[in-house]
Amino acid sequence: MKNKSFIWMLGVAAFVVGLLLRIAQVNLTASSIPLLGGALLILIYLVVDYKAVLSGLGQRSTQYGAVQAVLVVIVLGILCFILAYSHSHSKRFDLSQNKRFTLDLQTRNVVASLKEEVTIYCFPDPMAAPFWKDQISDLLKQYQHVNDKVKFQFVDYMKEHGKAQEFRNELYSVPALIVKCGANKERTRSEKEEDITNAIIKVTHTEEKSLYFLTGHGERDINGETDAFGMGIIKRLLEDKRYSVKEFEMSRQQGIPEDCAVLVIAAPQTDLFEHELTALERYLNLGGNVIVLLEPETAPQLAAWLAKYGLKVGNDIICEAEVQADIASLLQGKLSGRLSVSTAPVIGKRNYGTHEITRDFDLATQYPSSRSVSVTDTLPAGITADKILETKGELENAPDASIPGSWAETDLEMLRQQQAQYDEGVDMKGPVTLAALVTIDRHNFEPAKAAEAAVASATDIQRPDKSRLLVFGDSDFATNSGVRYDRGVLFTNCINYLIGAKDLITVPPKQSADTSLTLSKTEVRLIQVIVLAIWPLVVIAVGIGVGIRRRRSA
Repeated sequence: MKNKSFIWMLGVAAFVVGLLLRIAQVNLTASSIPLLGGALLILIYLVVDYKAVLSGLGQRSTQYGAVQAVLVVIVLGILCFILAYSHSHSKRFDLSQNKRFTLDLQTRNVVASLKEEVTIYCFPDPMAAPFWKDQISDLLKQYQHVNDKVKFQFVDYMKEHGKAQEFRNELYSVPALIVKCGANKERTRSEKEEDITNAIIKVTHTEEKSLYFLTGHGERDINGETDAFGMGIIKRLLEDKRYSVKEFEMSRQQGIPEDCAVLVIAAPQTDLFEHELTALERYLNLGGNVIVLLEPETAPQLAAWLAKYGLKVGNDIICEAEVQADIASLLQGKLSGRLSVSTAPVIGKRNYGTHEITRDFDLATQYPSSRSVSVTDTLPAGITADKILETKGELENAPDASIPGSWAETDLEMLRQQQAQYDEGVDMKGPVTLAALVTIDRHNFEPAKAAEAAVASATDIQRPDKSRLLVFGDSDFATNSGVRYDRGVLFTNCINYLIGAKDLITVPPKQSADTSLTLSKTEVRLIQVIVLAIWPLVVIAVGIGVGIRRRRSA
């Protein structure tokens, strides 16, 4: 061969290309071909031109080149080690505002608990923007990062007719994401994270739990989302999590259905009948779960009945004090000012406590027209209680130290006249409990043991060891107008906790901050002038100056 060094250069180039492809995590075949080809060409050169190789080893330039080659090999070895280590010890860092490139806590809990393989089939629209595929791929890779049981595959429905036929019932339009686990298939509502997670929940949680909402006493309507005081949005959110939501009129029935996982009593305007309270008590004592949402001045018998389980519902309305700084106090360097009283307490992160239902909440929520739900000092044997929501205690920058941050106002007439004030020894001083959870140990609670003994001979149903009663002194937070604060997450968390689906307990979805940049016409023109005129002129001027300087120095 006349130009044997060409073989050497070509071999080195091919080997480097193959190495770069391997570092870039390109598939094994595409990276192995140039690696092996390059190594083969280098070997051929060493055999064909071995004399030149041997003679060149003694030259000083060869020794310098050998040192550089060793350094290159060391650097490449370090890169390969980092690459291999990252495959088994990967770590992601999200430096964006609000962590919008990090999966929600609910998503991570759901995906981490997957025991079966879940495949997400992505059907792009051929006429849509090409970056759709990149966006979906980036999102689904985050799912895989949590659990490698999540797989995803892009499908061209026009070419892969078999897949299109398999998903013919779900593939009525594109783009589409279809989640499959075993024989279960579910099309997502959109390409958003929460919709993908809901679809994963539906195909993996095959056991459908039944939730019953009590009717017949003026409770909140769960049908429709246009009524501000209804709970249609809550119903849809629960159905998205594969719950079966039904209405139930207990006054016409002998008892509560056996398949009832949770019974919800949402703001009854009239009291429950005596036989309904008896059926409710029997249901709780036999392992049922109940959520009660109360409003002030309603259902006094139901409120009194809750005392059997260590809860005292007050005939009051929770008030919250705020200090509104006026101009005069600000000019004097003070933060104190006019005192205002609100009957819509706001509960923030500090007041949610550490219970699993609200542990990771970080959004403030509002509870208009609510009443107190206190835990009694002495609880019946077999019962434990937890405070879920509490209003604030002390009032910051209060003009009078005797004024608390919140209290339970008992003089409702004065409150209606907008003259409410805290009365020491009469009103309950904050922090005031707004929601409490009672857990009943059925093996130690005497009424539960008696109820179990009464039905033991008639049925062999395996009942849970504990039943739970969750009582809120407000219902507005779960209405169609109220869920805008936390998107219904608090209420769905309560349901998930009561039935034991703790992997579905979540925090409110991330809110994407507005990062758009708005420019005026003048600012746009200024940028155009700088980019299109001034900057090129500066570059030309520098080039001319460098040329003149070189000529003079020459």
